[in-house]
Amino acid sequence: MRAVQIRPTRYRAALLSTYLDELRCTAGLTFADLAGRTGALGGPYSAVSSATLKRAATCRPVPKETTVVAFARGCGASDKEEHTVLELWRQARVEERGRLHQLQAPAVDNIRTPADLTAALAAVYELAGAPPLRILQQRAGTTPHPANSTGWREVFRLPLATVFRIVNRQCRCPTWEQCEAFLLGCGTSGERALGQWRQAWQLATMASRHARNVGPDGPSTLQRHQVLKAMVGTWVAPRNPRAALNVRLAPHWARALGRLNPDEIDIVLTAGLSHYLRGSARQNDAASDTRAAETQALLTTAGRPRPTPSKAIRRAVELIEEHAAEPITMADIAEAVGVSVRTLTAGFRHQMDSTPMRFLRETRLQYVQRELAAADPGTTTVTAVATRWGFTHLGRFSAHYRQRFGESPSITLRY
Repeated sequence: MRAVQIRPTRYRAALLSTYLDELRCTAGLTFADLAGRTGALGGPYSAVSSATLKRAATCRPVPKETTVVAFARGCGASDKEEHTVLELWRQARVEERGRLHQLQAPAVDNIRTPADLTAALAAVYELAGAPPLRILQQRAGTTPHPANSTGWREVFRLPLATVFRIVNRQCRCPTWEQCEAFLLGCGTSGERALGQWRQAWQLATMASRHARNVGPDGPSTLQRHQVLKAMVGTWVAPRNPRAALNVRLAPHWARALGRLNPDEIDIVLTAGLSHYLRGSARQNDAASDTRAAETQALLTTAGRPRPTPSKAIRRAVELIEEHAAEPITMADIAEAVGVSVRTLTAGFRHQMDSTPMRFLRETRLQYVQRELAAADPGTTTVTAVATRWGFTHLGRFSAHYRQRFGESPSITLRY
C-alpha cells in the first residue's frame, strides 16, 4: 500500500494523518476497499466514500469525528487504537481552531466568577474537539420518561439555544442542570469530575448573586456592614495554636473584600482576626491564651489606618478624579499640586499604597465600570467607553478590567 504523500503543515494534524495512514497500510487496504468496509458499519458511520476517506487521511482540513471513527473501524482498529485516534483528532481540532488559548480559561479549582465559569465551559467544548451543537445536544441525553405516562415525547436535557449560548459565552451563569448536561455532552463524566464542577458552579453562582446586590456606585454602608459581619463569622479557631495566623477566607468573601477601600480592608482584617483570637483563647490552654493576647496587641497596632493623606496628595487625588478622562501625566499632576514628581510618587506610595498613574488607572476603571453597567448594550460599545476614559490600548484595558472586576467589560455591558 502506498502511503499518503500530502501531509498537513500543522503538527497535531500531521500526527493524526500519519496514524491514520499507518492503520490503513497495516490493514493492507486501498481507499476503495476501506470505503466498502465502512459501508457495512451501519449507524452514523456508514456510506463514507473513498474520496472522503482519502481527504481524511491528509487531514487538510481536519475531518469530522464520524469520518475518523469510520476510518479507524474500517481498518479493524482495536478499542485502544480507536481511543488514540479520537485523542489525536481532538488535539488536531484544537490546533486547527486556535481558540483555546484565547479563552484564558482557569482550571476547575480556580473558578470563582461567572466569567471564569463561562470561559471554562467554552474551553471544555474546545478540548472535546468542538463537535456540532446538535451532536452535543444528543450526547447530553434526554429527560427521564415519567412512569405510567402515554404519548410521552422525548425532550433533550439541553436546548439547542442554550448550547449555542454556552459555547459562545453568552450565558452568564447557567443552571447546574444545564452545566451537567453540557459537560456530559462534551465527554466529561465521573462522580469526582462532576463534583469538582458542581463546587465551581456554586462559587460562581454565589459571586453572581453578590454582584447583583452591589449597585453601580459600589456597595452601600449596609451592604458593607453585612459583608464585614459575614467575613467575621468565617473566622474559626483551629485546634493547632501554631496555625493562628494561617487563616483563609472563603473565595466569595475574598471577592467581596476586593470591593472595599483600603481603610475598610484594615477594619475587616483587624475585626476578623480579633474574633479569631478570642475563639482561640476560649479553645486553647492558658499558654495559648497568653500567646493569643500578645498577638492581639500586635495586630491592633498593625491594623491601624494609614496616615492621613497630606494636603498635596489630597489635591492630587481630587485632580485625578476630576480630570480622569483627560490625557494627564505624572508631571502634570506634580506641577498642579506644587511638588516634584519624586515627592508625589513617594507620597502616594506611603499614604495611598499606590502610584499616581496606577491610581489614575484604577479611577478610570471605576468610571468605565459604572458607565458600562448603566449603559444600553444596543447603543453603547466597550471601545467607545474605554476610549472616552483614556484607554488607548484595548488589550491591556481588558486585562486590567478583568483583573479588577473579575469579568470582561463586554459581560458588564451585556448584563
